[in-house]
Amino acid sequence: MKKVYKYGIAALVGFFLLFNSVSIKSLDEVKRQKALASLDPAEFARDFWDDILLKNLNRTVDANALIAQLAENPEEARERFARQVGIGAYYAMISGEGNVVQADEDGVLLSIKAPESAGEILIATDLIFGNAIRDASGLLDVNDFPSSTDFNSISVEINRIVVNEVIPLFKNLVAPGKTLAFVGASELTRAGLSGKPLQVIPIAVEIK
Repeated sequence: MKKVYKYGIAALVGFFLLFNSVSIKSLDEVKRQKALASLDPAEFARDFWDDILLKNLNRTVDANALIAQLAENPEEARERFARQVGIGAYYAMISGEGNVVQADEDGVLLSIKAPESAGEILIATDLIFGNAIRDASGLLDVNDFPSSTDFNSISVEINRIVVNEVIPLFKNLVAPGKTLAFVGASELTRAGLSGKPLQVIPIAVEIK
């Protein structure tokens, strides 16, 4: 009888350990992980851009408010207006309107304070790279992806959309004296502006 009792206890312990070693996931979670495991960065970026990012362009900070805070206290500006992924850079989604001061191969320089100012915002039209749009949006979580490589590949494809679809819509149409409204993303450095215009990677631009 004692031997049977011991076997029964052992069986229960074994079952308990086996049960707790099995990860129980919902069907939706299994489907999501399966989809991410076979991630196509270009397709994902396309869906993200069309179905998520463009529908959340109201999640921005006003360019004037950000520029003023960066000039006064860069650290506070980052904490107040930007998002940080891990221990990396700070990024902000920005919207505003300004007068075109200059347009060349580097980008479109905008004055958002007064027509006669030197320009505080540079809408980038060349050398589009990095994670500004992906991370500034706050709409994607690195923990949801199989690897950092996949996560970074999405940034590459997002930047490709900017280069191929956004920039050509306005690059050759802007000229000094015109007014430009924009929504974009920017990396906020620890040094603040340091006398340089804040570079913004465009997401949406309108010539007025």
